[in-house]
Amino acid sequence: LDPKSTVERELVLIKVAANESNRSDVLEIVRLFRVRVVDVNPESLTIEATGAEGKIDALLGLLEHYGVIELVRSGAVAVTRGPRALSEKVVGSEVTGR
Repeated sequence: LDPKSTVERELVLIKVAANESNRSDVLEIVRLFRVRVVDVNPESLTIEATGAEGKIDALLGLLEHYGVIELVRSGAVAVTRGPRALSEKVVGSEVTGR
């Protein structure tokens, strides 16, 4: 898909080791990347991030230092920019039921 004519994103959930000694460092990375913490416990944080593949890769590269416990990554999803659809058939029949 042409990046100029599509909006493409990935979703990732990352459970990272974050205890009392390193939690503030992990939270600083969360702030810099403008991602969200969706679960907190004494030994880990679960982070939700969406964005381009490069952003996700950069985030993972920094978090690996702290210990990634679990990772789920959606892969790329995309839609076209503007009013047209990738497949008029999908928009016209399968999604709307027409």
